[in-house]
Amino acid sequence: MHRKKAVRTHDVDNIVGGYHEKLEVARMLGNRYNPNQDEALQKEIESGLARMLAIRFDIEHLTGKEAIELVRQHQK
Repeated sequence: MHRKKAVRTHDVDNIVGGYHEKLEVARMLGNRYNPNQDEALQKEIESGLARMLAIRFDIEHLTGKEAIELVRQHQK
């Protein structure tokens, strides 16, 4: 049985520019994936922020679909 879920987006992507916006993104991601590691995160940011490229996706439209097998399973 194949189980599939799909999401399609129509978005606009923008390169995150400016020191403060990149710093905010780096801290947000660092805290999300390595919580309570403030000192290590700060070292990583200091050493890599200048080389970091972040892209922000502003989603304008979002659609999704689910495999019929999953739909039937939810209906039970």
